[in-house]
Amino acid sequence: MKKKNMVLLSSVLVTTGVMTACGGETGQGENSGGQNHEQQETQEDRENSNGDEAANVDNMTAEEPGKDETCYYCEMGIPHPEDEQSVFTAQAITNEGERVFFDDSGCIENAEKEQGEKFAKVWVKDYNSDEWFELEDATVVSGDSFETPMSYQYAFFEKESDAEAFVEEHEAEVASWEDVQTDAHERAQGEDMESTDAEGMNHEHESESSEGRKINHNDMDEHDEEQHAS
Repeated sequence: MKKKNMVLLSSVLVTTGVMTACGGETGQGENSGGQNHEQQETQEDRENSNGDEAANVDNMTAEEPGKDETCYYCEMGIPHPEDEQSVFTAQAITNEGERVFFDDSGCIENAEKEQGEKFAKVWVKDYNSDEWFELEDATVVSGDSFETPMSYQYAFFEKESDAEAFVEEHEAEVASWEDVQTDAHERAQGEDMESTDAEGMNHEHESESSEGRKINHNDMDEHDEEQHAS
């Protein structure tokens, strides 16, 4: 009788252990499924957020700069609509959604290179109408007659036919945005070299001045010794 009771008790204990183990595995599976679902929702939220930001940028339109607005790259003042040079200005939207302005086209390229990423959207002005339009739709014209704020001498036309007509009537030529990028890059390199040369000259001048002070100090010491000897 005791043996039967012990066998029954053992069977109950084994059954209970199996059920407990199965229940624990089921719980873990449910938790894992819940975590995967949360991760999926988080990824979807990020994708939706990025999509919303892209949609917001697409819906943005150009605006005139404020009176105290300065160039995002060179920090010079931005010409306003009443200024003839305002037709050479530009503006952009950063990837963080900030609107920034440029006094001349070359500053766009230098700013992008400096920050290591392209702007989300860029506008320039049509040379004929003085109206804003997107850079990707522009025909670029280069000419010595363009007195641009930073002397890049590029103008933009929304219609290719307008650009061609201007070139026929003036000393100018159809260019490309790559030409603007090349000029801006070369100028930036030149400015860096000039800055480095100036720093080198200042350092050399300081060294010469320091050496001169040492020589003068030694001359005074020798003069004092001669006076003392006499």
